[in-house]
Amino acid sequence: MPTIQVPLAYQPTARQSVFHACDADEVLYGGAAGGAKSHGLLLEAFVHCVENTGATAALVRRTFPELNGPDGLIDMSRRLFPSEVCTYSEQARRYRFVNDSSLHFLHFQYEADVQKAKGMQFTFLGIDELTEFTEYMILFLYGRVRSSRSIRTRIRCTSNSTGVGHAFTKARYVQPVLDGRVCADEVWQPEPTETNAHPATRAYIPATLDDNPHIDPGYESKLDDLPDVERLALRHGIWDLPSGPEAVFKAGVLLAMRRGATGWQEPQPGRRYLHLWDLARKRDWVVGGTLDVTELPAQLVAFTRYRREPWPSITADMARRHAYYKTALGATSTTCYDSTGVGDVVGGYLEIPLDECEGYTFTARSKYEAIESLRFVAEREALKAPVAGHDPRWGHEDRAEHRIERLWEEMALYAWDDASLVQDCVIMLALGAQSLRARIEYLLEPLRETMRRATAREEEAHAERGLLDEEPYGALFAGVQGEAYRCPVE
Repeated sequence: MPTIQVPLAYQPTARQSVFHACDADEVLYGGAAGGAKSHGLLLEAFVHCVENTGATAALVRRTFPELNGPDGLIDMSRRLFPSEVCTYSEQARRYRFVNDSSLHFLHFQYEADVQKAKGMQFTFLGIDELTEFTEYMILFLYGRVRSSRSIRTRIRCTSNSTGVGHAFTKARYVQPVLDGRVCADEVWQPEPTETNAHPATRAYIPATLDDNPHIDPGYESKLDDLPDVERLALRHGIWDLPSGPEAVFKAGVLLAMRRGATGWQEPQPGRRYLHLWDLARKRDWVVGGTLDVTELPAQLVAFTRYRREPWPSITADMARRHAYYKTALGATSTTCYDSTGVGDVVGGYLEIPLDECEGYTFTARSKYEAIESLRFVAEREALKAPVAGHDPRWGHEDRAEHRIERLWEEMALYAWDDASLVQDCVIMLALGAQSLRARIEYLLEPLRETMRRATAREEEAHAERGLLDEEPYGALFAGVQGEAYRCPVE
């Protein structure tokens, strides 16, 4: 085939040049806003199609407007790709190259949508904003990358440091750099396993707004005006502070939940333990946590998260946990599980005494009340959980999806519009939140009664003097109600 030379309206930044030169099988580029991530990803896909005859490439976003809107991937590609090399089909949302390569633009808004890609095969996969996708979606799409030709397959992703896929992305690409096991920009290979003797090589190439000389000067000030957590994540690419503007559980509340956590604990004499289980269907996660609720704040002392386990194995785990925490002298166990859907069937097979076990059925209203109770409890520092780590006592490997970090990820990103969010850990904690809230309300009642009496006396005194204010002492009472109340030991 004759060589075609055409101008390309693209001048890479220094960090983009590192990205383009990286030879790893999988590369994550970015970590912050403004690093020219999307342009770099477009060029990677373009070069792959030009250099490999008959290649099939895909560029993916979570929603269609992100793909097709102004300054979306399609809009940028039509300004970047020369028409002498490829032509774009609006109907198919696909470029066809002169060497018979093709580049497809795809979106998958919901987890189930990725099933539409089941029969697809790509030699190049580019995912823009990787952390906007769930772990299941990411791994499913990665599984579509293969080649029956001599073309070397590539996976290229860009991302900010926040989103529903934060924990997976961080564990797969970023954590080795944060731990000092490898350097940024370095190509490395995970250890082989029984199921994967030749794991793909990986690299993380950080880039921020400071690495992009082409950025609008006003964009930096917009990022600097964001709240602290969002600013640290989007402006500086900090991976340990995931959050979102609609988050139910604010960053300060999550930090307070970590302070004073006792960590994983063995059964202790005379303690009261509450075991919480969010049960799930095959593709979702089963999450089990144990709270020491002897006094406030309650402590999360055991945690496990797994999926694709047969129901007899799950019910055996639940019974084992329940019995294990009763082994200490005078200790008590109560198990609470989500009995919605399959949970109701599973509950019938539990070998736990009926008076020590309770199913909780979620409706739209009861789910809201449970999560609102969890927020109420967390804001009053009445619940603590370990910062990081894997609870090794329950037979699961020390992998990212089994670690407590998934709890923090879910809580940081949880919003009331949760249809597309991973929320198994949040639901697990919410199962125990209402009983904790009832105890807090009980403890707060004497304070509230004192304030009510003080307000009444103040109003009477003002009325006698003819000085009744519109908001005398009641405003102070309202302020106290809204503050975080540190609960004493019951």
